[in-house]
Formats: sequence, C-alpha cells, structure tokens
Amino acid sequence: DENKFLVVWFLLILIFYSVSSSKLMTYIVPVFLPVSLFAGSIFRNYEEDLTEPAGKRKIFYRLIVIIQSFIVLAALFVVPILKRYADPDKGLVIMTSGYWWLYAMPVLLAAVLMIFLPDWIARKYRSGWFLTIYLLCCLLLASMIFLLNDFLSPYRSTFVARDAIARHVPPGQLLYQYKVNYYGIDFYNKIRTPIVEDFGELRDGVLKMPVEERKKYFLSVNDF
Repeated sequence: DENKFLVVWFLLILIFYSVSSSKLMTYIVPVFLPVSLFAGSIFRNYEEDLTEPAGKRKIFYRLIVIIQSFIVLAALFVVPILKRYADPDKGLVIMTSGYWWLYAMPVLLAAVLMIFLPDWIARKYRSGWFLTIYLLCCLLLASMIFLLNDFLSPYRSTFVARDAIARHVPPGQLLYQYKVNYYGIDFYNKIRTPIVEDFGELRDGVLKMPVEERKKYFLSVNDF
C-alpha cells in the first residue's frame, strides 16, 4: 500500500545518501516528500482529535513535539558548555562567536512556545493547532540559519587563521600546505602557498604548468 511505498522510498534514498561518498544536498532532498506526507497525516489526525478525550494517540502526538523542543534546547546549551569545558588538546575545538545567545534567542523562543502554544490555541479557538505549529516551525528553521552559520563558518573558512598567519609567517617566506588545500589562505592573506600532494581537481592544470613553477608550488611528499 501507499505507506509501504513511502517507507521504501524514504529508506532507499537515506541508505544511498549514507553510503555514497559524495554528500551533495540534492541527493537527500527527495527524502523530505514522504517525511512531509507522514507529518501532514499526523497533524491532520491530531487536529481531528482535538475535541476528543485525551488518549494514547494524543499523548504520542504531544510527545513528538515536546521531545523535539527539548532536543533543540539541549543542543543550544551543549555547544557553549563544550566550548568552555572541552579540552582542545583532545581534538574538540568549538569556535562559536560571542553572539551565540543572541542568535539562539529566536530558536529558544520557538522551541519553548512549541511545547504549549499550539495546544492552548486549539483549546481556546477549537482550531489553529496546525497553523500555530507551522508558523513556529518556520520561525525555528529560519532562525537556525544564523546559529548554524555561527557554528560552522569557522570550520569552513580560513578567515579565523588569517591574523595568526600574518603574525607568525615572516614576509617573503613560503607557507606550505601539507596534504591539504585551503583556498582561503591565499585569498585572505594575499599570499601564494605551495601545496604538498593534495592537488585534487587542480591536478590536470598542474601538469600543464611550467616545470619550474610546478616544482616550487606543487610538490610530492618526497620532494618536500
């Protein structure tokens, strides 16, 4: 039946995305169609049951929303706790900015309101539960963009290393990138960095460069 079809759809895409070495966002996007259909069915059934006495199904629907809110709240507090108490020498370095709680306020508000506001609206007006959930989810997802940007940007950009490189690398000296290739170093520090065996998509172009330039800026491990 249609439920089995949607479950197979969801699992096939999820497994393919998990196994594939390439993690492009477009690979996982189709999984949201069956998820949205299941979620819409849950919301519709819940709104139809608003006038009925509380039962196991209603408790289950409420638990889904409450658990989601507590997971979001826990994540908001875990990040600054790890930043303060985690040992960087063990490999965990949190580099969020000083604006974390400012960015977190809309997410915190949406997560807290989601616990009680939809049920309160439904009891008071006998409708509007889904609309309230929908608007709060929009607020939650939209405000998470700023949080994710604050959390992920330092790991995806070499901007955080710009000042340290300028301070510790003498002018005119070469800074080698050993088996990595961060394009941002060249961009932010206005220097050209030799690469040691992480040519990637540059490999074809490297082979066409003059020999002397290639030996200076694109080295093998042995040459280095």
